[in-house]
Amino acid sequence: MLSVKVANGVATVDLNERFASGSDRASLLARLSQVVRTLTGPQGAKAVQLLVNGGIVAARFPGISTSRPITFRFLQTPNVAVPEPPSLRLPPPDPAVKDVQQQLIELSYLLPGDADGRFGPATQNAILSFQKWERLGRTGLLDGQTEARLAAATHPAPISQGAAGK
Repeated sequence: MLSVKVANGVATVDLNERFASGSDRASLLARLSQVVRTLTGPQGAKAVQLLVNGGIVAARFPGISTSRPITFRFLQTPNVAVPEPPSLRLPPPDPAVKDVQQQLIELSYLLPGDADGRFGPATQNAILSFQKWERLGRTGLLDGQTEARLAAATHPAPISQGAAGK
C-alpha cells in the first residue's frame, strides 16, 4: 500500500500494482478483504475506495466492483443467487390406497374425484369419519379393524328423518 486518507467516513487507499496483481482469485479476494476489514474496523472508516497508482480500480478483483467505495459487509454478501429449494415431490400413487378411496367415495365419506392414490388429509379425514360412524377407535389410519368394517360397510342412513331442509 502506498497511502491511506480518510475523509467523511471513506478511506481512500492507493495500492501499488504488485498488491493488486495476480491470477489466483482466492488470493486476490483475501487481500482485498483484509485491507477493507482493517480500514473499516471498530473505529475505522465506513467504506473503502481503492486506487491503484492513483487511478480507480475497475475490474481488478474478480466478481467485485471497486469503482465505488465498498464495505466489509458488502464483501461478506455472496454475489450468487440463493439456490432454489428442492421441489416438493409427492409419493407415487398407491393402488391399494386408491381402492380404499373408491370405497370411501361410494359410501359418501370422500368426494368424487378425490381418489388419487395418495394417503393425504382428505383421505385421513374420511377414514376418521367412517371410524366415528362405525364406533371404531378414531385414529384416521387404515388399521385391520377399519379395513374389515370398510369391506362390509353400507351407505350410512340418517338415524332420524328430520323436517325438510335439514
